[in-house]
Amino acid sequence: MQDQERFARVLTNGLESISLASSLSSITKTITNVAREIARSDGTTFVLREEGQCYYVDEDAISPLWKGKKFPVEACVSGYAMLNKEIVIIPNIYRDSRVPQDAYLPTFVKSMCMIPIRVEAPVGAIGVYWANHYEPSADEIRVLQIVANASAIALENLELRNA
Repeated sequence: MQDQERFARVLTNGLESISLASSLSSITKTITNVAREIARSDGTTFVLREEGQCYYVDEDAISPLWKGKKFPVEACVSGYAMLNKEIVIIPNIYRDSRVPQDAYLPTFVKSMCMIPIRVEAPVGAIGVYWANHYEPSADEIRVLQIVANASAIALENLELRNA
């Protein structure tokens, strides 16, 4: 029950912050912080799909990952999650052909999970990373999907505000 209480506390506070976010940077910072706390991970990224590229807009990690970089949508796990409209769980990045090894070798990442933002028509993804081999629980995945759904709503609200 401790995890359920922790999830509820983090989600409640996080969703309130997301609802008040008035800029892309405040949305991405809140989402990466909330996702990292939920998953007790070593890092998270916020990725947007832009013109055939996966743009790593923000991150919250123990060491730098890919903030500010762009990769072809067909050449990265975030792109795979968006193109296939599915959550990707990779307990060992060295044993999965979807992982571009050159991009991950200089990082701490050993395990990861990628959650598409707006599953029906993905506009981005939230990446969650661990420095050890790890597979997130069904409850963690469910709560991370709620965060991804909230980020889709926040992005749409921001777009409406800026229109």
